[in-house]
Amino acid sequence: MVLPVVFAWYLLSKGHIKSIAMAEISDRKLMYFSTFILYLMTLFVLRGFEVPPYVYKYAFGATLTVGILFVFALVSKKLSAHLAGLGGLAGAIVMISIKSQTDFLAFICVLILFAGIVGMSRLILNAHKENEIYFGFLLGFFSQVLIFS
Repeated sequence: MVLPVVFAWYLLSKGHIKSIAMAEISDRKLMYFSTFILYLMTLFVLRGFEVPPYVYKYAFGATLTVGILFVFALVSKKLSAHLAGLGGLAGAIVMISIKSQTDFLAFICVLILFAGIVGMSRLILNAHKENEIYFGFLLGFFSQVLIFS
Protein backbone atom coordinates (compact mmCIF):
# COMPACT_ATOMS: atom_id res chain seq x y z
CA MET A 1 0.00 0.00 0.00
CA VAL A 2 2.87 2.37 0.73
CA LEU A 3 4.63 2.04 -2.61
CA PRO A 4 1.67 3.20 -4.75
CA VAL A 5 1.32 6.28 -2.55
CA VAL A 6 5.03 7.07 -2.85
CA PHE A 7 4.82 6.49 -6.60
CA ALA A 8 1.84 8.87 -6.85
CA TRP A 9 3.81 11.62 -5.10
CA TYR A 10 6.76 10.94 -7.41
CA LEU A 11 4.54 11.22 -10.51
CA LEU A 12 3.06 14.45 -9.18
CA SER A 13 6.49 15.94 -8.46
CA LYS A 14 7.65 15.09 -12.00
CA GLY A 15 4.50 16.52 -13.59
CA HIS A 16 3.24 13.19 -14.95
CA ILE A 17 -0.08 13.64 -13.17
CA LYS A 18 -1.95 16.90 -12.64
CA SER A 19 -3.27 16.25 -9.14
CA ILE A 20 -2.85 13.75 -6.35
CA ALA A 21 -6.65 13.36 -6.50
CA MET A 22 -6.27 12.00 -10.06
CA ALA A 23 -9.62 13.38 -11.15
CA GLU A 24 -8.78 12.78 -14.82
CA ILE A 25 -8.77 9.28 -16.25
CA SER A 26 -5.42 9.88 -17.95
CA ASP A 27 -3.83 10.35 -14.51
CA ARG A 28 -5.35 7.11 -13.26
CA LYS A 29 -4.07 4.87 -16.07
CA LEU A 30 -0.44 5.00 -14.97
CA MET A 31 -1.36 4.63 -11.29
CA TYR A 32 -3.62 1.65 -11.88
CA PHE A 33 -1.00 -0.04 -14.06
CA SER A 34 1.82 0.53 -11.58
CA THR A 35 -0.36 -0.55 -8.66
CA PHE A 36 -1.37 -3.67 -10.57
CA ILE A 37 2.30 -4.56 -11.13
CA LEU A 38 3.11 -3.93 -7.45
CA TYR A 39 0.17 -6.10 -6.39
CA LEU A 40 1.35 -8.88 -8.72
CA MET A 41 4.77 -8.65 -7.08
CA THR A 42 3.05 -8.87 -3.68
CA LEU A 43 1.27 -12.04 -4.76
CA PHE A 44 4.58 -13.51 -5.89
CA VAL A 45 6.18 -12.69 -2.54
CA LEU A 46 3.20 -14.01 -0.56
CA ARG A 47 3.46 -17.36 -2.34
CA GLY A 48 6.89 -17.76 -0.78
CA PHE A 49 5.51 -17.48 2.73
CA GLU A 50 3.00 -19.54 4.63
CA VAL A 51 0.26 -16.95 4.86
CA PRO A 52 -3.31 -17.97 5.68
CA PRO A 53 -5.29 -18.76 2.51
CA TYR A 54 -7.73 -15.91 3.25
CA VAL A 55 -4.89 -13.39 3.19
CA TYR A 56 -3.63 -14.65 -0.16
CA LYS A 57 -7.14 -14.76 -1.63
CA TYR A 58 -7.85 -11.21 -0.46
CA ALA A 59 -4.61 -9.98 -2.06
CA PHE A 60 -5.50 -11.87 -5.25
CA GLY A 61 -8.96 -10.28 -5.31
CA ALA A 62 -7.46 -6.81 -4.78
CA THR A 63 -5.05 -7.45 -7.67
CA LEU A 64 -7.93 -8.52 -9.90
CA THR A 65 -9.89 -5.40 -8.94
CA VAL A 66 -7.03 -3.03 -9.74
CA GLY A 67 -6.42 -4.85 -13.02
CA ILE A 68 -10.05 -4.38 -14.03
CA LEU A 69 -9.95 -0.71 -12.94
CA PHE A 70 -6.95 -0.31 -15.26
CA VAL A 71 -8.82 -1.90 -18.17
CA PHE A 72 -11.78 0.41 -17.59
CA ALA A 73 -9.44 3.41 -17.49
CA LEU A 74 -7.94 2.33 -20.84
CA VAL A 75 -11.38 2.62 -22.42
CA SER A 76 -11.97 5.96 -20.65
CA LYS A 77 -14.43 4.68 -18.09
CA LYS A 78 -14.02 5.99 -14.57
CA LEU A 79 -15.08 3.81 -11.65
CA SER A 80 -14.70 4.69 -7.99
CA ALA A 81 -11.55 3.07 -6.65
CA HIS A 82 -12.63 4.09 -3.13
CA LEU A 83 -15.82 2.07 -3.46
CA ALA A 84 -14.03 -0.78 -5.24
CA GLY A 85 -11.79 -1.11 -2.19
CA LEU A 86 -14.68 -1.00 0.23
CA GLY A 87 -16.69 -3.40 -1.93
CA GLY A 88 -13.71 -5.74 -1.98
CA LEU A 89 -13.42 -5.69 1.78
CA ALA A 90 -17.16 -6.30 2.12
CA GLY A 91 -17.04 -9.15 -0.39
CA ALA A 92 -14.10 -10.78 1.36
CA ILE A 93 -15.77 -10.52 4.78
CA VAL A 94 -19.03 -11.96 3.39
CA MET A 95 -17.15 -14.90 1.88
CA ILE A 96 -15.05 -15.49 5.00
CA SER A 97 -18.26 -15.39 7.06
CA ILE A 98 -19.87 -17.99 4.80
CA LYS A 99 -16.82 -20.25 4.53
CA SER A 100 -15.95 -20.16 8.23
CA GLN A 101 -19.61 -20.28 9.29
CA THR A 102 -18.99 -17.28 11.53
CA ASP A 103 -21.48 -14.47 11.99
CA PHE A 104 -19.90 -11.23 10.76
CA LEU A 105 -23.24 -9.61 9.95
CA ALA A 106 -22.71 -6.60 12.23
CA PHE A 107 -19.28 -5.93 10.69
CA ILE A 108 -20.69 -6.32 7.18
CA CYS A 109 -23.50 -3.86 7.96
CA VAL A 110 -20.99 -1.32 9.28
CA LEU A 111 -18.89 -1.74 6.12
CA ILE A 112 -21.90 -1.19 3.87
CA LEU A 113 -22.91 1.86 5.90
CA PHE A 114 -19.36 3.22 5.64
CA ALA A 115 -19.37 2.55 1.88
CA GLY A 116 -22.59 4.55 1.64
CA ILE A 117 -21.02 7.46 3.50
CA VAL A 118 -17.91 7.38 1.32
CA GLY A 119 -20.04 7.06 -1.82
CA MET A 120 -22.17 10.03 -0.79
CA SER A 121 -19.05 12.09 -0.10
CA ARG A 122 -17.72 11.26 -3.57
CA LEU A 123 -21.03 12.47 -5.03
CA ILE A 124 -21.02 15.66 -2.96
CA LEU A 125 -17.45 16.38 -4.11
CA ASN A 126 -18.54 15.79 -7.73
CA ALA A 127 -15.75 13.23 -7.99
CA HIS A 128 -18.04 10.57 -9.47
CA LYS A 129 -21.46 9.91 -10.91
CA GLU A 130 -23.81 7.46 -9.20
CA ASN A 131 -23.17 4.62 -11.64
CA GLU A 132 -19.37 4.97 -11.16
CA ILE A 133 -19.87 4.53 -7.43
CA TYR A 134 -22.22 1.56 -7.72
CA PHE A 135 -20.11 -0.22 -10.33
CA GLY A 136 -16.95 0.44 -8.33
CA PHE A 137 -18.46 -1.18 -5.23
CA LEU A 138 -19.82 -4.12 -7.22
CA LEU A 139 -16.49 -4.63 -8.99
CA GLY A 140 -14.62 -4.92 -5.71
CA PHE A 141 -17.32 -7.04 -4.10
CA PHE A 142 -17.65 -9.57 -6.90
CA SER A 143 -13.90 -9.77 -7.52
CA GLN A 144 -13.52 -11.06 -3.99
CA VAL A 145 -16.55 -13.35 -4.26
CA LEU A 146 -15.07 -14.85 -7.44
CA ILE A 147 -11.66 -15.45 -5.87
CA PHE A 148 -13.04 -16.84 -2.60
CA SER A 149 -15.50 -19.18 -4.38
